[in-house]
Amino acid sequence: MRLGRGRGLAAVARGLTRCALEARAVDSGTVEDAALAVSELVTNVFDHTFCEPLLMVVLHSGRVRVEVRDADPRLPVSRRPAPGAPHGRGMALVAAVSHRHGVRRLPGGGKAVWAVLALPPPPRRPRPRRTRR
Repeated sequence: MRLGRGRGLAAVARGLTRCALEARAVDSGTVEDAALAVSELVTNVFDHTFCEPLLMVVLHSGRVRVEVRDADPRLPVSRRPAPGAPHGRGMALVAAVSHRHGVRRLPGGGKAVWAVLALPPPPRRPRPRRTRR
């Protein structure tokens, strides 16, 4: 989904992510981690480019993949901000909540910054007891 530009769109992206994953009955912890990752990735686009981000949320094979694409060729840089600094922790937060994360260049220009979150295994069902005859 193309998000446009402007204030408040990180909140819109979080809401869209929550709705998409809750509709597929994803556990609340993973939903919130994915929403945090999306918020950080979208905020990076707003803070460091003049592009309109494109948000993708994919649920497949026990994993959630969130991806934010933009047309700017510059890749994100992880920083080590000074204690108390108000910015610079976005990619560290993405790393903290994700199983894997990264960036790839897109054919035709731009980049996709992504994070993969592993879903917890489904609860085990008790096996039915076999009765002897």
